Amino acid sequence: MCDQEWISESELADKLNVNRSVLRKERPNLAAGEVSQKNGAVMWLKAAAARVSGALGVTFAQEHPFLAKKTQDAPSGAQDEGVELVTVVTLAVNPNIVNARRLGGQVVPVRVVDNRKYVPLCADGTPMTFPAKKSDHGNWWVLVGREPRWVGKF
Repeated sequence: MCDQEWISESELADKLNVNRSVLRKERPNLAAGEVSQKNGAVMWLKAAAARVSGALGVTFAQEHPFLAKKTQDAPSGAQDEGVELVTVVTLAVNPNIVNARRLGGQVVPVRVVDNRKYVPLCADGTPMTFPAKKSDHGNWWVLVGREPRWVGKF
């Protein structure tokens, strides 16, 4: 049993693009040992998942060309093309702009949702950095990823 591959029910529901309640209703139709609970998560054997997907008439998202892009893991900000780590220099009067310095020393305006949580120096004395990339629609840069939750911290 150790050589068999398992998949969590939530991951299977995402791949099949169905609600977990649909999979929950299919559990009684499976043989003993094809579904188990491990560390609080309901796990399915991949062979049983393939049979159920056939019975439901749906395919895995990776097999469908339009859904495959949706379910692929998004690369982190540092791996995106054109993304640079910039350092906060000053806050602009406009609450949606932070002036930041690129690695080459050029100061660029970066569009953010709210600049109140951006500071030039963090509490530990290090400069605040965040990922940004050049906008396709103007002469400014845009934040890549989420806004900071606290002042000076991502």
